[in-house]
Amino acid sequence: MRTLKGLAALLALTALVVGIPAALILLAGNPIPSTAELQQALTGIDFGGTFLMGTVLPLIAWGFWTSFVYSLVVEVISLIRRVETPNLGGALRPQQALAGALIAAVLALGGGSPAFALTPQDTASAPAAVAMAQEDQTTQDTQAAAGERTYTVQEGDTLWGIARDELGEGSRWGELAEQMRSTPQADGQTLADPDLIMTGWTVELPDGPTGAGSTSATPSPSQQAPAPAQAGTEAQPAPAPAAPSQPAEQPAPAPAPAAPSASASAEPSAPAGDSATPAPEAAAAPSAASDSTPAQDAQHPLPGEAVPAAPSTAPAEQEGPSAVPGGEFTQTAPAPVDLSSHQEPAAPEEVPAWATIGGIGAFAAAGLLGIVGLRRQLQRRRRQPGQSVPMPEEQTAQLETQLRVVAEPEQAEELDVVQRWLARWAHENGQDLPELFLVRVSPEQIALYLMAPARLPEPFVAETDDGVVWTLASGSIDIDPDLPAAPYPSLVTVGQDDTRSQVLLDLERLGTLGIDGDPQLTTQVLDAMAVELATSSWSENVTITLVGVADGLAKVVSDGRVRQIDDLDQLIGQLDGKAKDIRRALDEQDAATLDQARAANQEEAFGPEIVLLGLEPTPAQARRLTDLAGAIPRLGIAAVTTANPLASDWILNLEDEDHADLLPVNQHLRPQKITPEEGERIKELLATALEDPRSTGRGTTATIDINTVLDERPHLSAVADLEEMLHEEENTQDLPLTPDPAVPAAETAEDETDPAEENEEDVLAAQAARHTPTPAPAPHDTMDEDEDEESQDQAAAAAAPTEPEDITPEAQDQTPAVAAVTETAGPAKTVPEPEPEPEPAATAEPAQQEAATDLHDTSPAEGEDEKDAAPEQLASTDPQKQIDLDAAHLLEQATTQAPMILMLGELKLVGAQGQAPVTAATGEVSTTQTARCVALAAYLALHPGASAEAVHAAFWPTQRSDGKSASSNRNKLTGQARRLLGQAADGTPYLPAVGSEGYRVHEDVLTDWQVVQSLIGDDPVKASTPALVAAMRLVRGAPFEHAKASNVAWTETLVQEMVQTICDAAHELVARSLAAGHREHAQLAARVGRAIDPANEAAWRDALVTEAAAGNHTEVTRLIEKLYSYLESFEEDLEPEGETTALIEELRAHGYRVA
Repeated sequence: MRTLKGLAALLALTALVVGIPAALILLAGNPIPSTAELQQALTGIDFGGTFLMGTVLPLIAWGFWTSFVYSLVVEVISLIRRVETPNLGGALRPQQALAGALIAAVLALGGGSPAFALTPQDTASAPAAVAMAQEDQTTQDTQAAAGERTYTVQEGDTLWGIARDELGEGSRWGELAEQMRSTPQADGQTLADPDLIMTGWTVELPDGPTGAGSTSATPSPSQQAPAPAQAGTEAQPAPAPAAPSQPAEQPAPAPAPAAPSASASAEPSAPAGDSATPAPEAAAAPSAASDSTPAQDAQHPLPGEAVPAAPSTAPAEQEGPSAVPGGEFTQTAPAPVDLSSHQEPAAPEEVPAWATIGGIGAFAAAGLLGIVGLRRQLQRRRRQPGQSVPMPEEQTAQLETQLRVVAEPEQAEELDVVQRWLARWAHENGQDLPELFLVRVSPEQIALYLMAPARLPEPFVAETDDGVVWTLASGSIDIDPDLPAAPYPSLVTVGQDDTRSQVLLDLERLGTLGIDGDPQLTTQVLDAMAVELATSSWSENVTITLVGVADGLAKVVSDGRVRQIDDLDQLIGQLDGKAKDIRRALDEQDAATLDQARAANQEEAFGPEIVLLGLEPTPAQARRLTDLAGAIPRLGIAAVTTANPLASDWILNLEDEDHADLLPVNQHLRPQKITPEEGERIKELLATALEDPRSTGRGTTATIDINTVLDERPHLSAVADLEEMLHEEENTQDLPLTPDPAVPAAETAEDETDPAEENEEDVLAAQAARHTPTPAPAPHDTMDEDEDEESQDQAAAAAAPTEPEDITPEAQDQTPAVAAVTETAGPAKTVPEPEPEPEPAATAEPAQQEAATDLHDTSPAEGEDEKDAAPEQLASTDPQKQIDLDAAHLLEQATTQAPMILMLGELKLVGAQGQAPVTAATGEVSTTQTARCVALAAYLALHPGASAEAVHAAFWPTQRSDGKSASSNRNKLTGQARRLLGQAADGTPYLPAVGSEGYRVHEDVLTDWQVVQSLIGDDPVKASTPALVAAMRLVRGAPFEHAKASNVAWTETLVQEMVQTICDAAHELVARSLAAGHREHAQLAARVGRAIDPANEAAWRDALVTEAAAGNHTEVTRLIEKLYSYLESFEEDLEPEGETTALIEELRAHGYRVA
């Protein structure tokens, strides 16, 4: 039936395109009238209808024919270029619909899905034919298994509208599109364009109101293997956990291309040993070691089923009556909106961007941010109190924001781990490494395409009978620090396919790759390859040689893997010498290929050399390069060139900025590239991260001399002028907050120990008093004193809760915001010690993970040597409680009954008065959209009067601010945030309508960072001690911890400022508290400083001195061990700074056990 309909459609097309004009010419001739004929028709009578039949009607017929041919041409061009077909609309809509239907019917002659149109027309191999046959069978099975719920398309329907009306959520239109692509309609057609559906077509609806679109487009664990229609083989369950959630708009890639076949001369190796357990459907053929050129036998395309584009217009998200948790204030703290729970699929406009505006892809962005993050950690390690880390200028900072939105560090890390895991498996089981030539990475899985059949162990799943395509469900392999070097270091991204998967090529395996197209674009593609190879974690052992490409990159990368050479003859001579050395090594190891050598010898990485050639070589140079790159066996040399002077079989053909074809596999891609402007910004970003910290001009904090601490002498040693500091009156003019006057002066006069208010005599007197035994109270006074102490303990407990039961009724008059903060911000009970910067995955060591636990415990460490403490050195706890009371009053005065945004830790909103966004299909609060609304509120609180362009750059940095959907996106998000924040008691909205003053929130809406700034002021040295303690209480963890990158990409410069300010304040508080003998405050500040910036060794020194002052030998030893472990995560055998080393030696001299 399909064949008959296809043939009929082909005949109809021929008749319409050729037959109609032929008939018009034959019957009517030239329909254009002469001047005389036109004058006669207008003034005379048309006897016999000659003018009507010979001119008017033929012209109308020609007009209809022209409009049809135009619609047909538009459809054909869109099909050839594999882009979304534009909707002509108006009078041309029927013509376009007819043209599209006829073309679809003709294409149905070729196979079971529109993807067949992507197949090369030259040849077809048996595996490809099998895949197509199985795809047709799967289509029939899908029809048989269709659910009972169906919908018949009516005139004017859209997939968005059908999904909205029938499924309850328009964003689920992608599910319907995917189903219609694989199910032929009654007229034999299948969906080719989601914007073009035909009246009368049947749409099968998923069962239940909350189908796959509302949860995940990823199969369950029993369905991890791709569907048979995609894989070309029977689906198999994978023993891995379910892949992460993915919106329906991002279907899993179809992992079943036919790989280029191996050379017929390949020598088969021994079958895999028993230790390698293949998947049930793995090919029976043994793995073969092939050195053939992969392109020579490449015959089949990689499937890249196009992702349906969302309709141009969509209804606004439906409102729901759900209230935000904690929407009303009570005497106790309201429950904050928790943003760390399960995230729903993103709305269509929130589908993650795959590249920056200039074209930098996910893995290049992740690599760049990894290096920048690591360098900033090292900058902060060198930073001294009062200094700041240099940050890039505005335009470069905006590029960094784009990179943070685009980057996929988790996917990049997983690809790195999978490579290394395979290398270890091959080494331990005596197997050859798989001959990989292409990888596709999506959120759901990693697909490997091999040059020759191979058997891979579980959890890999064979997707073809011949064992050349294998997939691995995301999350199937755990991160293991004990893994060898990556065996495929020359993997590099060439672009993103139509399934939103990243496509990477193994340049070493290909030997040569030509970039063909506009010279400017080809250079940009080479620059992108250079940046990714220079920064990716798996390319650590590759040598990248730049010739006329990415000028200046080698200088700012500066890790040895990138070099710039202008003399091509010199380079060829060096490559020839390297090739001879590799041949010698292969002969010595009796290895036929580099894959065998790498699998057998993990002591040598055999790193390849990739030449990126932007210059035109001479014919002689081209021949020498071709010989070196194409040598059999492979010698680890590859060349990527513009204009393909090496006559490579592998070509990336650039059609324009957004479209490319990878030949010979005919894979359509959106190419990765770096514009010249972005290239300059990247070099500036990397160079800035190498600069030394700069002075801020703030005051100098007095440091603690460990000898005076341990020798029980006055604790402050003069770094600044001690006498001047002690006699200087406290500067409070910049502090809008003062202690509550209701606090009796008598309670503070005796216990005040703020160094900013004492003179030197007071300090010495206080030290002497600590060595004077306190007289025992008279018996008849004991009861009264006990009652006084009990009363004082109860009053102070609210401000310094060390255990939940310490919170007393006196604390219940706090504002909800303060209660919500202080309830979880006691002495480091919820100040988690974070891992180092999340960008560089290599620094996330167990040392930091272990450190998080001790910041949740304020009790003495196990095995603490209490007998070694010097009780007389520590003052009474009463002064600390008074400071805690003062700190609590400061916090109380700093907040209002308005909503408060918490940034110093997980991003939270407390005291919201409105309604959170809801998911239309479920009526439940959407945590995804709520998190984005809170992030917008945080941005506006810190950037009052922001323009529309500024808001857009912060939350949609990879999109143009004047694009079609830009205003709609901003209005939708702003409206949701306005409803979330709600209104004040007088009806004033907390997020006013946008006017001439730009975007802003109500002045009463505060953030915890603003409160910290008001407490600390411009200089922590000048802040009062209660203010410093209050600031420490507000810190719950690293700023914006666990927040989604797309929501807080704009915060990097702000985060650096937060970290530096809080660390300096913590250092100042440690110095003051140790001088006053306030152990708990010193420990609190030391923990906060180390938690918020573990890279800064000043915070480690503060912690060591604090614990040493308490006589805690066990904790000092543990801290030193953790410090060395932390430094090891940066660089092997990295030693502490000189000041830290000197402190450790002093501790050793005083009897502390130091490894």
